[in-house]
Amino acid sequence: MKRKIFLVILMAAIVNLSEFCFAEVMPVHFTGIRSTLNSCSYAGKVTINGVSAVDGEDEIGVFVDDGMGGEILAGACVMGHLPGYYFVNIYADDTTTEAKDGAEDNEALIFRVWDKTVSSNFDSFDE
Repeated sequence: MKRKIFLVILMAAIVNLSEFCFAEVMPVHFTGIRSTLNSCSYAGKVTINGVSAVDGEDEIGVFVDDGMGGEILAGACVMGHLPGYYFVNIYADDTTTEAKDGAEDNEALIFRVWDKTVSSNFDSFDE
């Protein structure tokens, strides 16, 4: 009997922990992504002026050229999917539609960070 209770408690703890670690917080600044069947994932750390981005607040937006002088939002996430890191899915162009709606093979990706504290976008670059 003790084993069953312990096993049930352990399973409940694992389920709750996995929901906490892998629950996706939806971006509020970078919105309007069109999910397609194909995507790739990027992960990393972000600093803004030498300070780590804030988990659960700051956002990453990934853009591609739309071919008409503008940009398409191909992926977005909120910092802290894993504490201190971002994890973003970048969606590919859906070749079954006429309009470009995602990233194409070998296309340059433009990463932007939204700093919620100052409500500003920053283009990413290596220091």
